[in-house]
Amino acid sequence: MYIAVLTAIVFVYGLIIWISGQTELAPDVRKNLPPEAIESIYEELQYRCLVGLLMMVISLFPVMIYLCLDF
Repeated sequence: MYIAVLTAIVFVYGLIIWISGQTELAPDVRKNLPPEAIESIYEELQYRCLVGLLMMVISLFPVMIYLCLDF
């Protein structure tokens, strides 16, 4: 039971992180920032997407194991 709840929490948290990494900078912000800052912001957003995807994939391993073992 605890594993199912933990799996759901990790999956939802990974989904939230992945969605937050999909955001784009507004044109006003992009215009007022130096190119180095924009590049670092985009790198951080890309890192968020990867971490979110990794969390979702890791959270699905217990589900796959459960389905393969067929308790």
